[in-house]
Amino acid sequence: MESCNPSGLFVENYFQWWQDSTGAAWLFSQQDGSLLSYTSPDGVVIEDVSAYLAVHWVNDAVSQVWSYWDGLLQVENATDSGYTLALYTPDQVGGRDDSGAFTLFPGAEPFKSFDFAWHGDSLSVTERSQLLNEVVTTWQQDVSGA
Repeated sequence: MESCNPSGLFVENYFQWWQDSTGAAWLFSQQDGSLLSYTSPDGVVIEDVSAYLAVHWVNDAVSQVWSYWDGLLQVENATDSGYTLALYTPDQVGGRDDSGAFTLFPGAEPFKSFDFAWHGDSLSVTERSQLLNEVVTTWQQDVSGA
């Protein structure tokens, strides 16, 4: 009943388990995206951490990551040619709706965002912050495919 994709994500009927190259592992509820336990690289298991970190999944893709300390990372404006990662502070997060998605208070604006856009053979990332000028970085694929 266990399957694995190249990123190290294991999916079963009721949970998703992700393990990185250090041996650290995260066990998430497939039902609501909450973090059920964390195992450190040296094997220490910390359970019942859902009050501090949760992941919301939509169509088998991460749409939100919430942290009690850091706030909300939200995937926005996803299209075939790109998406935005928006970061919100903890005091901008209002709670969860009926689907389990995190909600934002009215007027909440990300304190930082990253727009990823694919244009043929190039990728551009635009970093935006409320206090700094926007920064655009673009990578171009060369003729060798690299």
